[in-house]
Amino acid sequence: MKIKSVCVFCGSRVPHNESFIELAARCGEVIGELGLTLVYGGGGTGLMGVVSKAANERGAEVVGIYPRFLHEREPLSRHVSEAFIVDSMFERKKIMIERSDAFIILPGGVGTLDEIFEIITLKTLEMLDKPLIFINKDGYWDTLNDMLRHIADNNLVSPHVFDSYRFVPTVEEAFIKLGFKL
Repeated sequence: MKIKSVCVFCGSRVPHNESFIELAARCGEVIGELGLTLVYGGGGTGLMGVVSKAANERGAEVVGIYPRFLHEREPLSRHVSEAFIVDSMFERKKIMIERSDAFIILPGGVGTLDEIFEIITLKTLEMLDKPLIFINKDGYWDTLNDMLRHIADNNLVSPHVFDSYRFVPTVEEAFIKLGFKL
């Protein structure tokens, strides 16, 4: 399958770690440079705002899937090419999954965790066959991986869960894993 659209899950807040902001910007830049479509949650704040702005400035189509009730907390990014205004987080995830050929995970909070576990669950149930790649900058996702190992060690999830995703340290390695030459 040729990848044309990449969904990026990440935080809507500004992190303390400045390198996460640089990471989000670089991810958006590469999406634009490769001529891909960015699919994401539609927000204009935090890392979401950074990745959408960078992708837009590099010529990417930016598709935001935005729950209308978030307007007061997180305004819709002005860098979207197309916005889907939805009524629920469930509808948001459904459209993000449908519109994306691959998923890249940047640092994020509980909303990002919700999105991650939706994808991992669908992949382990063999209901979804799209790549899922964590960019593990500064070991941000190490504890998540440790938690999944703990769950697997207790036989509460199949060890095949680890086949559903990959960890890489850089944006460039994520896109190489997706089959792009940089």
